[in-house]
Amino acid sequence: MAIADKVQQIQSIKVLLNQLKTIDESTYFHCISVSFITEELLKRIPDKWTTEEQEAIIAGALLHDIGKAFVPFHIQGSSQTLDFNRKIIMQTHPNLGYELIKECGFDEITEEIVLLHHERSDGSGYPVFNTDEFPVFNESNIPDYVVLVSYADMLDALITNKPYRAGLSMQDALIQMEKEIDSGKLSYRFKKALIDFIEDNTKQ
Repeated sequence: MAIADKVQQIQSIKVLLNQLKTIDESTYFHCISVSFITEELLKRIPDKWTTEEQEAIIAGALLHDIGKAFVPFHIQGSSQTLDFNRKIIMQTHPNLGYELIKECGFDEITEEIVLLHHERSDGSGYPVFNTDEFPVFNESNIPDYVVLVSYADMLDALITNKPYRAGLSMQDALIQMEKEIDSGKLSYRFKKALIDFIEDNTKQ
């Protein structure tokens, strides 16, 4: 990638994140945390991706929830479990984020992370409205880099305090994620990297 293109992408990320921070500060900090966890997981999977690919993955982690800037705040900020209609609206945020960034010159890796980070290996994830452009996703066709960011996204969501529940400890979050992996909902592909990361961050 040319230096000018890289600079442009960095500027685009800054602008998008600043917009998100203004609208939804909690989601902004979540995106920062997910990018940190993603980077830490990448360190535990040596030589799988090139430096440029890793940069695209981290950019995807930073922007994965950018679509929430367009979801009404009273829905995502609710302290109660969402009803069906509100849940459907919330589930549009990957599509909204993808539509926002796809003309910004980001790598395809970054774009797919934004669009697909809620897809699950058993086919139960979302976006709920697939088009001819995108098939129904499952274990066989969800890209590895999407799975990696999904791990980071889920882990941060579990350990972070929410209006409706307290955050879990790292170890309890691992137990919850292992249940998702064992059930086939979450891919097993980066289970070892996840365990290594959590063990490294819970040592006495």
